[in-house]
Amino acid sequence: MRTIEKSNFPEARVASLARRRWLQGWRPYPLVISVLVSAFGLFTSFATVSAAALTVLLLLLFVALAYDGIWFVPASLEAGVAGEAALRRSLLELDDSYTLFTGLIAPGGLEVDAVVVGPTGIVVFEVKSYVGTIIHDADGWRRVVLDGRGHLHSRGIGNPSTQVSRAARAVERYLQGHGVHATVRTALVFSDPQAQLDIEAPNVPVLRLSQVLAFVRTADVLLPATQVAEVVLALDALPGQQPTRE
Repeated sequence: MRTIEKSNFPEARVASLARRRWLQGWRPYPLVISVLVSAFGLFTSFATVSAAALTVLLLLLFVALAYDGIWFVPASLEAGVAGEAALRRSLLELDDSYTLFTGLIAPGGLEVDAVVVGPTGIVVFEVKSYVGTIIHDADGWRRVVLDGRGHLHSRGIGNPSTQVSRAARAVERYLQGHGVHATVRTALVFSDPQAQLDIEAPNVPVLRLSQVLAFVRTADVLLPATQVAEVVLALDALPGQQPTRE
């Protein structure tokens, strides 16, 4: 399987930031240190102007380092990148007649986690790394998580099935504009193996990582090699996702 990473904030960048993390584990460290430095400044600034200036400079340095990701990487970013990497690993058995695109931006600014193109068709994936129990019923999507005190909390997660459907429609319209007429399938993938799925009547296929490979290999209509090449060429012209700070 060929892989084309369109995002300019790939997995390697997150791994690099994680390795540079000076203080592991407790994410509020930068804030705590900044508060301590500020407290130190309150005591010293009354003595000399130079001490006050030094305090301000140190405080700005700590804030800048924290914001730049030296001490932490946003948890959602780490989880998202890990989920997409897990999706790639689940597809490694595909041969070179398949191409995996990650980090695409479809027309209209829609982010597309992953697209697989091959003889069995085109599949747009939305990957979610949620933990806890994922529920879909008449009330929509939500997840239930256990906090540190043993209490259950229900949290909305938007509408991931609509999200992946919109992305697939955008990709399909884009390809049609390039003269490629093919059905684009969709799948919503939950990558955390510990997550519990309680899904009722979803309007898109909902998969675990262990089901992804079989889903890609299953097709009612096969795409000829010439059409696969046209799709790959068209998708390769799309831009990639930009890094965001949280």
